[in-house]
Amino acid sequence: MRASVKYLPFLILGTALTGCSMAGTGDFFADEYADLQRQQMPHYYGAPAVKTQYPVAPDAHAYGTSVQGHQSQRGHNGTQQHANYVPSTYGAAPHGLRGGPAPFKRHTYGTLGVVNYEAGEDLYGVQGRFGYQLNKYFGAEVEGSLGLSKDSTDTPLGATTIKQTVGVENSIAAFGVLRYPLFNKFSGYSRVGYHQTELDEKVSSDTAVLLDREYSTNGLAYGSGLEYAVNPRTAVRLDYTVYDFDGPDSDAVSLAVSRKF
Repeated sequence: MRASVKYLPFLILGTALTGCSMAGTGDFFADEYADLQRQQMPHYYGAPAVKTQYPVAPDAHAYGTSVQGHQSQRGHNGTQQHANYVPSTYGAAPHGLRGGPAPFKRHTYGTLGVVNYEAGEDLYGVQGRFGYQLNKYFGAEVEGSLGLSKDSTDTPLGATTIKQTVGVENSIAAFGVLRYPLFNKFSGYSRVGYHQTELDEKVSSDTAVLLDREYSTNGLAYGSGLEYAVNPRTAVRLDYTVYDFDGPDSDAVSLAVSRKF
């Protein structure tokens, strides 16, 4: 007990010296790292919080990406996004966004127009088609037409005149179609198929009817055409087709408007 009392003044002096060495904040580590603490915890020291600014690359705003190598991988809006993230507006492009050709889609189409059955003659009709395009190059179509006029020829024979009148009642045909692009909005195609045509023929003189009949003829039909795309769904097409008859062949020219469905 006496030994404890003997050393009591030394204990008091040591305590006082230790308290002086820890003066200031009362914490040795706080004094040593005071600047770092003020930066990390500004609110504790009464200073306003400073919002951390993440560096953004010049083109990061357009793509929403961070500077390469940034550990947080945050974009300009501070959201968690991968550094190589590309927004949907720059993703898979629909038709025309990247300037490339539109992907082909199978489709049906129809045409409506006029036809001159004998090029240069007065045999006209109305013509329609219905087709199916299987791929970019191959398709098929059916064709039907109705005659609207007849062509007459007068042939002098001695003292009398023979008059021959010929007209197309109707015609149907089926074709295979091979298409090929040309330039700009123009494309070409070739057709080959088979037709059946109903004709009306009348032969008469000044005094009597010598022949009056309706008959059917059929045979090979083939030709080519040119098409101009007005817009993605509408086009104008010009056709030249040869219809093989039992007699002389008939070369027809038609002009029509085509519409995709």
